[in-house]
Amino acid sequence: MSEVKVNKISPRSGTDVTLGDSGDTFTVPSGGTLTVASGATLTNSGTATGFASIDWQSTVVTGTTHTASANQGIWIDTTSNACTLTLPASPSFGDQLIFSDFKRTWGTNAVTLSLNGSNYQGRTSPTAVYETSGETVHIVYSGSTQGWIPINDGSVVFATEPITVSYLVIAGGGGGVSTTGGSGYGPGGGGAGGYRNSYASETSGRNSSTETPLTLTSGNTYTITVGGGGATSSDGNASASDFVAYNDLTEEVVLGWVHADVDKDVTEAKLTANIAEQKTPTSADGIPW
Repeated sequence: MSEVKVNKISPRSGTDVTLGDSGDTFTVPSGGTLTVASGATLTNSGTATGFASIDWQSTVVTGTTHTASANQGIWIDTTSNACTLTLPASPSFGDQLIFSDFKRTWGTNAVTLSLNGSNYQGRTSPTAVYETSGETVHIVYSGSTQGWIPINDGSVVFATEPITVSYLVIAGGGGGVSTTGGSGYGPGGGGAGGYRNSYASETSGRNSSTETPLTLTSGNTYTITVGGGGATSSDGNASASDFVAYNDLTEEVVLGWVHADVDKDVTEAKLTANIAEQKTPTSADGIPW
């Protein structure tokens, strides 16, 4: 066996170098390393075996059908429609395929596999359907008996999913007017408040339109300010000393309020006269005309 030792092989003319002839085999011995420098391109125009590289496709599949090639990674967007994915024809042992939910819509529009003559997990039926949002499936061809076998199948958490919040707001009205007038009555009620909601289709709010739920982003801090309502106005006669809590009311307090608004002596005199009249009604003889 001849041996050639050189540090560099360069073309005598042009830019191409051919190693050997058709049918020849070049072997990198155990422990050796074949390095492709950064920026270089290794192009496969034949059949490469033993490589686990997946060629991810930059074009997202959006149609109702698509035929895959071996060792591809495919993004499938089923926002507008379901998709039937046809597996590669005449696959070789070790061929791989990864297909992934591009917009987390498989739960609405599923992906169905067309086997293209191969077995799938050892069978040709029933049809394999993937219908979980956020799902990614990695399959490998194991040979004609079992055919394509999934080695990884699962969905991932939607870590950046916005949070939609429906709301119901019933706002308090303006403050009431205190009208005690020295007689001990409490403040009057305020005006009606606002009403808005986003969970029903009814119109509400200032513009009488249907409200839209709020969209919040996980991890952000949102400040909610609860207003204090309108301030109570006064007619000028109220004072803090006039107010008595309900639980503190006594007969003496209530009679005090009554006596402040009526002439006690005149009222008692009228009541005494009415009682006496009921006890001893006035009577007379003869005809009243």
